[in-house]
Amino acid sequence: MSSEKYLSFNQITEECKKFYEVYESFSNFTDWNKERFFKDNFAIFSKYVDLYSKSNFERIHDMTIEYSLIGISFELFIKLCALKIDWNNCSNMYGSKNKKDKSFGFAKKCVFEDLEKRIDGNQFTRCKEVIDYIHVQRNNFVHSSFKGQNHYAVWKQMFLVMALLIDTYSFEPKNDLVNHIVENIEKNTVISGLDFEDVGLIDYVNRLKGKLSVSCDPEIEVESKPIDW
Repeated sequence: MSSEKYLSFNQITEECKKFYEVYESFSNFTDWNKERFFKDNFAIFSKYVDLYSKSNFERIHDMTIEYSLIGISFELFIKLCALKIDWNNCSNMYGSKNKKDKSFGFAKKCVFEDLEKRIDGNQFTRCKEVIDYIHVQRNNFVHSSFKGQNHYAVWKQMFLVMALLIDTYSFEPKNDLVNHIVENIEKNTVISGLDFEDVGLIDYVNRLKGKLSVSCDPEIEVESKPIDW
């Protein structure tokens, strides 16, 4: 009986495709499994935020990296929110043969329908606008890699929406993620030029700050006083 002497990329690729088509195990998740699932995947999202918070993006090709990371991380985050809203329905969509059911757009629709019932109308509009902008920019920088455009006032809004979603869907951020959110908002507050209308999203940031655990590392502590602009 002969055995293969070398690895086969065709075989590995097919195995990869089959692996990502199987999501039946989602339907068997216990509450403990779900808790671990959300904790582990939210930690991955937090790592993405850490990466693009610590980098300096000043040129077009840097923005390509920036929005590629932001796009991937927000897609992961929005899909986690969708699973928190309706585990059974959203886990079934990942097992669908229809690729559109696994898309960023489908997950956004699930979250927007729920979020509209939970928060102020102006806040919902801002949240939807920011997530749609991230989606467009992700596609632009991934598929049109040779050019790009950014806007000075958007960065702060992304982190405000991040805080809103974390608070609304009861994720448990570690201190360093809350610090990244606070620092990015402070660094990117518009001093001169037009800014977006304030719709009160800073309240969600202050709620996250109020839940900060006492840290042994002084480098990641922030003052507990509310931010007010």
